[in-house]
Amino acid sequence: MQKRFILSLLTFALGIVFIFSGYIKLFPIEPFELNFVEQGFLNWTLAPFASRFLIALEIFLGVMLLVQLRVKFILKTTMYLLAFFTVYLIYAILKDGNTGNCGCFGTYLQMTPLQSIIKNIILFIVSFFLFKINDEKESLIKGNLLLCLLLTAILPINLYFAWIPFLASTLNFIVLEGLLIYVSAIQIVAIKYNSKPLYKLLTIFVGISAVAIPFAVNPPDLFVIETYDFGKLNYSLKGEKLNEFTTKKIDKNWKEGKKIIAFLSLTCPHCRDMAFKLHIIKKQQPQLNILFVYGGNIFDKNIFLAKAKCADMPAIDMTIEEMVKISGPFFPTVVGINNGNVIKKWSVATMTENEALEFFD
Repeated sequence: MQKRFILSLLTFALGIVFIFSGYIKLFPIEPFELNFVEQGFLNWTLAPFASRFLIALEIFLGVMLLVQLRVKFILKTTMYLLAFFTVYLIYAILKDGNTGNCGCFGTYLQMTPLQSIIKNIILFIVSFFLFKINDEKESLIKGNLLLCLLLTAILPINLYFAWIPFLASTLNFIVLEGLLIYVSAIQIVAIKYNSKPLYKLLTIFVGISAVAIPFAVNPPDLFVIETYDFGKLNYSLKGEKLNEFTTKKIDKNWKEGKKIIAFLSLTCPHCRDMAFKLHIIKKQQPQLNILFVYGGNIFDKNIFLAKAKCADMPAIDMTIEEMVKISGPFFPTVVGINNGNVIKKWSVATMTENEALEFFD
């Protein structure tokens, strides 16, 4: 009895870690996507899909571990996934050093690649331990019944908070919670009647649901209808502060030729995503003339540069008030200029390497 309790507790905890790891990467998902592009593993087209499939795999493993369905197979898959992530992190360290956020827990719980490798080793040891001593023949009805009742009890609380605007993302978690309740209940029936077909159907259902969740709650940008108001074009970009690109010898003459200028607020998370994306584009296409304008204070700038990994980008600084007078009140504002005239604008969703290359052609 004590052994069963300890095994169930460890399996339950491991499942929670994987569900949390997958879910937390969804908001925002862009840094996780861009990490694969930056390391050269994936291109801009594949990264949004591959990142969501990896998140789906984490959610699938987490749910299967929570309800303790096909535990042996899931634990083996878990070890393979942890090994894959560890190899990727070792490559990242060899390529760029032990710097930045690895993205394993999104932007909310930041870890360096080395810290994440240590975390993966610990999870691998726990998974290996559970794999060796787990006995799937023992009854799991009590554990699933407890999980089902617990989730059902807290569901009304989550439904209440989902109506509060700044906690709206709770609604997305309710989808996952509903999945767990349903699978737990069906799992109880499957165990009770030892139904192998029901086990297979449950596995397929969890797999399809896990894949659907990241694509449904945070779809790739190309699935999103573009509602961004690009405003007017073909006007002259003016502002005395922009002359600092020339006086500080950042650019010979910012008004000559084609350039992309990004106006970024240092406290805006979407600006950080845009900065990271443009940094990768510049890194892969160094011939492109991309300039940054930062709005905010020095303390926010240090945090911004560390998270967006864009300290090497040519940039000038302004106050928010100065920047608003030039670019307007919405951030990020990214404009393509030709001889000082704005002829193109982009949002975070529409800015890609191909877009930048086409503009400079």
